[in-house]
Amino acid sequence: KKEEDLSDFEWNKLQALKATLDREPSKAREEIFYRYGAPYELTGVNAGEAVAYLAPPGGNATAALAFLSIASQACAVPLSGNMSKSEAMLALEQCNVTHMVLFEGVAAPGVRSAFIEHAQNAQAQLHHARPGNCSAPGLYTYRSSIKGFRNLPALSNAPTAICLLLRTSGTTSVPKVVPLRQRDLVFNAAILADGIGINTTDVTYSVMP
Repeated sequence: KKEEDLSDFEWNKLQALKATLDREPSKAREEIFYRYGAPYELTGVNAGEAVAYLAPPGGNATAALAFLSIASQACAVPLSGNMSKSEAMLALEQCNVTHMVLFEGVAAPGVRSAFIEHAQNAQAQLHHARPGNCSAPGLYTYRSSIKGFRNLPALSNAPTAICLLLRTSGTTSVPKVVPLRQRDLVFNAAILADGIGINTTDVTYSVMP
């Protein structure tokens, strides 16, 4: 049903954006994730599985690429470095995490301890990643990966697949899991890009909370 506060032009544009999101991922996007930090490079990651990760703080390029590469192919569960061990353990259990990615040089003793214990209990696999050098900001590699992973079929989320699990703050009760679908995130990004008038040739500076 057409929203009453949208003009014909806005409504048609909205429908065009929705139609775009139903298409298969582009070959160019698949190539990016084949080369840089793709979840299927890791042993045993399957489509739809929850992959928790603790990326370097500060809203840097590595954290951005970690989110994009995981959320486009599996289900991303980003954790905060200031979480206690008990908070992190609860998050891992609530989100049914089966894989965890820990980046080198990230000081987060609570999350690190939770990751190690969760892995020791055979509830999930723990993977280690290292950020690239300054000449390639955002890129990272895994300490170990599947040999010949580039020849494997690429993982790719359907538009309706849940690709991100967030949690409420838990100030009044136990934190609740909030699932988000890929289509919703891409659609939101498209609306933001259109709203501020950026295109594929622009370089933007974004400050995250």
